[in-house]
This record gives sequence, C-alpha cells and structure tokens, in this order.
Amino acid sequence: MNNGQQKAVENVDVKRIARGVPQTGENLVKERKQHPIPDGRMYCKLEAVDAESDYHNNRRCVRLFGISEAQFVQSLEENSTNSTFDVFIMDIEWPAWEVLKLNDIYLTRDRFRDSEPEWLEVSYRSDVSADDGQAYAYPLFLGSAPTFLEIQRVVPIDGRAIPRSHTVPAVRPHHTPSSSHYVLDAFHVGQGMCSVFHNGKSGFVLDAGAGTPVIRKIYNQKSFVNEFMTLVKRLSPLSMVLSHFDVDHWRLLDWDAEFLDRVDKIFVPGNYPSLPFKSSIIKAKVTPITTATLLDDTVASANLRVVRSSPHFSNKNGECLVAVCRTRGKIALLPGDYTYRRFPTDGGSEMRALSAAKYDAVVVPHHGDAASADQVVNPVSDSSIAFFSAGTHSYYNHPKQESLDNHEDIGYVVINKKESTEIKQKRLLA
Repeated sequence: MNNGQQKAVENVDVKRIARGVPQTGENLVKERKQHPIPDGRMYCKLEAVDAESDYHNNRRCVRLFGISEAQFVQSLEENSTNSTFDVFIMDIEWPAWEVLKLNDIYLTRDRFRDSEPEWLEVSYRSDVSADDGQAYAYPLFLGSAPTFLEIQRVVPIDGRAIPRSHTVPAVRPHHTPSSSHYVLDAFHVGQGMCSVFHNGKSGFVLDAGAGTPVIRKIYNQKSFVNEFMTLVKRLSPLSMVLSHFDVDHWRLLDWDAEFLDRVDKIFVPGNYPSLPFKSSIIKAKVTPITTATLLDDTVASANLRVVRSSPHFSNKNGECLVAVCRTRGKIALLPGDYTYRRFPTDGGSEMRALSAAKYDAVVVPHHGDAASADQVVNPVSDSSIAFFSAGTHSYYNHPKQESLDNHEDIGYVVINKKESTEIKQKRLLA
C-alpha cells in the first residue's frame, strides 16, 4: 500500500461505513439502499433485551420487530385473514432505553413475546439523512440501510398474539442423486450459527446466523472475507433448515439479499409463532414442518434428517428442529440451541434416541453455554469434532470453560475461534 492509499484509508468516514454508504475516492463498502420505515410509530414485539448493536461495537441494545400502525389495526379485526406483514427490525441501544425509564417493561418482558397478546407502541422521530444514532430501524429481508431514530415514547398496548404457523407435509427438495459425496462445513460467524451440508453442486444451509464480532457494519465491507457466500454461490438448488427462531440463527437471510434470493425453501419448526417469518417478502419460501427426511441420496450414501422437538417445557430454544447429517458412514449432530440435557426428557422417542448415539461431529448447542456442558453426547473416536459457534458477546461470554473442558475430556477435538471477525469455513464431515 502506498502513502496515498494509506492516507485514504485513514480518512474513511466510520459513520458512513455504518450506513453502508460508499466512500469518496474509495470502493470500501457495498452500498445499501435505504428503504422507508413507517412514519413516526411502530407496533413491536420484543426479541431481546441483551442484543448487541449492529453499528456500534460492544454496545448492548433492545431488539424489537415491528409493523406499521395500519397493519396492527388490521390484525385486530375479528375476521382479519392478514397472516403476513411488512416487518421491520428496530434496535434501541441501552443509553437511549435507560433515558426512557422503562424498567417495568424490562422486568416483565416475557409478556411482549410473539406468543403473547401484548405489544409495544414505539413513537419516534426519524432522520433519513443521519449517519449515526442510538436507535435505528429498517425493513427485514431487503438488505436495507438503516434509518436512525430518536425514540420519544415506548408504551405497552393490547393486541393479539402472532398466529402459530401451520405445519405442512415436508416436500423433499429436488436434489438429483449424484456420485459426488456430501460434506458438512461449519462457519465461524461470531455469536450465531451457520453450517452447510452439500456435495459441491447442491446443498442445505443449516442455520444462517451471525453475531458479534461479525456484525452488519463489517459484513457490508467489500474487503470482508466471507467463505460462506463463496460456497453457496456454487450450490443450486439450495434449501435451508432453521433450527429455531432466534435471530442469531437466521440474520444472514436479512443481511444478504443475494443469499436470500438463492434459497428456494426455508424449513422452520411448525406450530410456533414468529413475527419475522410472517414477512410478506419470504412467505413463499417458508415451510413449517415436523420431523422429516429432507435428503436420502443412496448413490452418495448421504442423508439429512430433521427431528421436531416435543420439549418437556416450551420456550423459544426448545421449539426447534434438530438436524442429523449422515455421509459415507459418518454422522453429525446440529441441535441449534437445544441443549443435550433436554433430549432425554423430550416427548419424542427419536429425539431421546439421539442422546444415546455417538457422533463424528457436533455443533455444540447454545454456543457453548453452561447448560451445554451437561450430558455431552459421546464421540465416535478421538478425532470427532466439537465445533463451538460463539462470539464476543459481552453479556453472554460464550463459550463457557466448563463446556470446552467437558467436550475435550470426553474425547472431542475442540474448535473454538470466537474472536474471528471473518466468516471462515471448517470441514466437520469429509
């Protein structure tokens, strides 16, 4: 790099990078178009109170998913058949949230979940020209630039719970039998999860999430190393299995319009509500399912089985699809955030049986939290891999040392690169 290039890089406007606005004289950032948001007010469901901002490093925020006032009013009509919405994400960073003195909402936050009837009415002033701020919003699944906000008021309001999805018979995607063998690749995506089961020509994305230190701001930079997209650009058809509805398991669908366009079907847990997956933009792709075989390629000796949970107690992590990949006699378990100790108490015999099997690879559940250290499933051999998909989230601090130690002690080769700021590939099954 010559002196002129170095000076140009040093003078990059960091705020404009956050917006995805290209720099003068530089080609550092892919431009995002700024799509409009509702004027002045949204009606929101609460996703998390401990998320981290996409535009400020290591800053905690409250994450909401919202709809317009008109669609909220329509949803209250007794005979309303409006089962899809235009859905927006809104992040309110903690300094702005605390100014509003919303401690009661924080303490009783479960009443604003998708499965509950209460919503939050959020009033704000938007500034489409602002390049920075403590709150922002943008429409989901359009790859939009954010609109920064000044939050004026947040108040609870009665509404209706998000309708549960209707489980449909799983239509097996058309993956032509091939002599090309299947492999399983996992990706370091920070505080998220993302893997691909593929044969180099077609495949299945098993979760497509990301999180700190891989955040939306840096994902948009042209210099960003993204081995996930390098792979999926080669795959057609390409389907996706979502383990459960936490945003850190599907954010790449929102961040990357090209990836979303390439996915033909998104298999999600049936009979559970999720406002983002009621989006009109992805409606045609979303397929709520129960236990199903999505791939059975006898030529390549490959199989993909997803098992719908029947949890002993219901919560967002527990209402899930657990994926089991088999290829040429090897087996991998991808349980999402369904920790091992929940398997033996599950209402389904197939799920219970998974806890007694041995695996050549596991994607450690729930990012290696404390619960993932308990009742660890057994490895096939001392070369079996335990892949920890975690990041630098300051509140969660995953993975926990106890989980790392217990996986290693039972015989797994532990893979943990929580500080990676690039999306890098790791082969789990070859």
